[in-house]
Amino acid sequence: MIRKKMKEFNELTIQDDFMFYKVMQNKELCGKIIQTLLGNKIGKIVELTPQNIIKNTYSSKGVRLDVLAKDEDQKLYNIEMQMMNEHYIIFRLRYYQASIDISSLEAGQGYDELPNVIIVFLCNKDPLGYNLPLYTLKNYCLQTNSVVDDGTTHIIINYSLYELIEDEELRAFCRYCKTKEITSKLTEEVDYMINNIKQSELAKQEYTFLFNRYPDDIQLAMKEGLQKGIKEGREKGILTTARRMKENNFDIPTIAKITGLSEQEIERL
Repeated sequence: MIRKKMKEFNELTIQDDFMFYKVMQNKELCGKIIQTLLGNKIGKIVELTPQNIIKNTYSSKGVRLDVLAKDEDQKLYNIEMQMMNEHYIIFRLRYYQASIDISSLEAGQGYDELPNVIIVFLCNKDPLGYNLPLYTLKNYCLQTNSVVDDGTTHIIINYSLYELIEDEELRAFCRYCKTKEITSKLTEEVDYMINNIKQSELAKQEYTFLFNRYPDDIQLAMKEGLQKGIKEGREKGILTTARRMKENNFDIPTIAKITGLSEQEIERL
């Protein structure tokens, strides 16, 4: 397996997965970013789970959500920074939505209790190929020529075309994602947060540990576990890595983020 070269910590931007999830850990700032992405006011963020891992069954493909937030109206927001220009991004949206839905209902609850969900993918290229900066996807009935409101909305933002975005605040944020130029109060706050994170020795150690010390073990174990179902690969790779991280006093949510294990599994180690 070819090991990917680790990007220097001081060179990280909001485009990088590690920095994006660190910035979005701040509830207030996360709420402002979501509000800017949607172009309207949202309820106060009351629950925030960066790098939330959903694995519905042992054998099913799990998903790792960059940010899953819940507001005071119980609406869910999943925000993803997508650096790869995937031609199958629509199928990723579909799977993320299904995973969130399944994990949102307890046994005995009715389908009408499913929460409203908005998923936003921030992309550095145009995954659909229509040369648009913004795509809003809803379920649609061909016979009635109308939108079917099932409480879900999927949004793809191509921030590389920020100049075509009409909304001033969204355009400024997307410009920042692409160029790091500060042109609004929000981007000033985000940049200030990123600079603070870069001054944190603990954050640097976390980044170095997660992306330099154990990536081969984790990637190999996940590849074997997901593609071949080999139990030995999971046990020797992921479980060993989780134990080492626990011994080094990493918190359980961070261990869960990088290994894909549930917090309950980690607590039992």
